[in-house]
Amino acid sequence: MEFYVGIYQNSHLKHVPSRFIYSYRRMRKRKSPYDIPEHLKWILDSGAFQELRLYGRYTFTPEEYFEYALEKKPDFFVNMDYMCEPSQLLKTGLTVEEHQKLSIENQITLGDLADEHGIELIGTIQGWDLADYLDHIDMLKESDTLRKIMGIGSICRRSADKKILQVLRIIRRNLPSWIKLHGFGVKTTILQYRETYNYLDMCDSMAWSYEGRMKGVKKIGIGGSLNGKPCLAYNDLICNRNSDDCANCGLYMRKWAEKIETLISKKENQLRITSFINEELKG
Repeated sequence: MEFYVGIYQNSHLKHVPSRFIYSYRRMRKRKSPYDIPEHLKWILDSGAFQELRLYGRYTFTPEEYFEYALEKKPDFFVNMDYMCEPSQLLKTGLTVEEHQKLSIENQITLGDLADEHGIELIGTIQGWDLADYLDHIDMLKESDTLRKIMGIGSICRRSADKKILQVLRIIRRNLPSWIKLHGFGVKTTILQYRETYNYLDMCDSMAWSYEGRMKGVKKIGIGGSLNGKPCLAYNDLICNRNSDDCANCGLYMRKWAEKIETLISKKENQLRITSFINEELKG
């Protein structure tokens, strides 16, 4: 499995171990050029969740987004989809089906542009209930818009590992075998189960930022300073940041990403969730 660590500012780039995902919403605000190391593999994300959360719509067009992807040349860029969490539906005032149709419309536009210019678009499958995902897969098949890589939306808001794996399992079984699946913002605890690797080929997460915030708060409390104290990521270093947490620290991000990579590398020795949760997930 390929793991992409989520970053949200330029200073993080020098600490990325191997792969990263970066939001177009963040990147387009920067006036100075990005210096992306050639050895890093990366995904340009549309920033869909924040766009809908803040505005209930996209504030840019598919064409504007694609022009940026064409300029920056990421290894992949993600469809401008519409998440189906209840909170997002409230923002737009639309239904799950309408969100799915809008996702497909953008996928058609961006897919045509991507194919014309030889750039890889990650398509998206959206839903909330299991039936929603199956309906969207049928819609994607009928419109002939399935891509080589399909990302699964709206799974990062689910708290239970079992429920996440149920969604992944059903989606995997209802797609052609030639399609690779990417999990957006996955809950990293599912990476401790072998079943996950039967369903996902790629995934991303930036849970390191929240973990770094909580670790700082636990260590010195809100309003304190880590400056001059041992680094919370690398014990042999001294922190030089005037902050009470590690939520924005590239070093902490690197250490966390390395930990996830190690977890993935040990997948053959991991437990099966079916061994102690539910025989239903066997497969």
